[in-house]
Amino acid sequence: MEQRETFTIRAARAEDRAACVAAEQAAIAGPYYLGDVWEMFLADDGELTVAAGPDGTPVAVGKLTRLYGPHAWLETLRVLPACQGRGIGKDFYMRWFGRMAALGLTAVGMYTGAGNRVSRGLAERFGLTLRGTFAELACPAGAESGGRFAPVPPARGEAAAAPFYADMGGFLAVNRTFFPVRAGLGAELARRGWLFESPEGALLVAGWRFQPQRAVHLAYCSGDAAAALAFASALARRAGAERISAIRETGQTEQTAALLRAGFADTGTRLITLWKGLK
Repeated sequence: MEQRETFTIRAARAEDRAACVAAEQAAIAGPYYLGDVWEMFLADDGELTVAAGPDGTPVAVGKLTRLYGPHAWLETLRVLPACQGRGIGKDFYMRWFGRMAALGLTAVGMYTGAGNRVSRGLAERFGLTLRGTFAELACPAGAESGGRFAPVPPARGEAAAAPFYADMGGFLAVNRTFFPVRAGLGAELARRGWLFESPEGALLVAGWRFQPQRAVHLAYCSGDAAAALAFASALARRAGAERISAIRETGQTEQTAALLRAGFADTGTRLITLWKGLK
């Protein structure tokens, strides 16, 4: 019987950056972002995790992230092709579940492409179940005026957002990170600087977790989609982005139709999110 090669699963270190970026570029066709978020991920109180070979060099990387409240997020799982199929993903999940328990995080989610059976199968092995299928829309950033939206102060975030929760669906997506729509979300959105309101009472969620130069993400708008797009375009111009992204659940037909009328196009990309422990 062939002996299974063992890997050391540990927290990432600053000196692991080059090997982990190389693993990302070898494992997927893109888009790549690990190099841009390395310092942010390393400083986060979840964990940036690596699997190191016998010589100590990382051959895989992945990230456990705290979203808000009890919600955790699993992302950026990348394994060198030569090391795939050797149980590294399972080892990461087991470590992350232990870390979640230490942090008091009771719900966990992830996303993948709708056709990615390997990634979905790994999540389901650990008890995560499908919670939604989403379409990704995109639109070039225009030259329109930014409209009349203003940031909602963090102290008012929950009060401002909560009346719109029922209309938001189950999740809001920014940089393909799916935030569950639950109590506390409004406060978190305002804290991150993503929550805006108009004098007329419209609510808008727009921003980015990372790589603002690539896209501004329009996660929700309660009013005129064209006005929301104009405001997102103004954000994009300030960030140097040429693109606005919007992810909507496939069942949110009215919201999707409004975005399409405003100038968005369906990219054809379909994403799924799976969760465990979500209340």
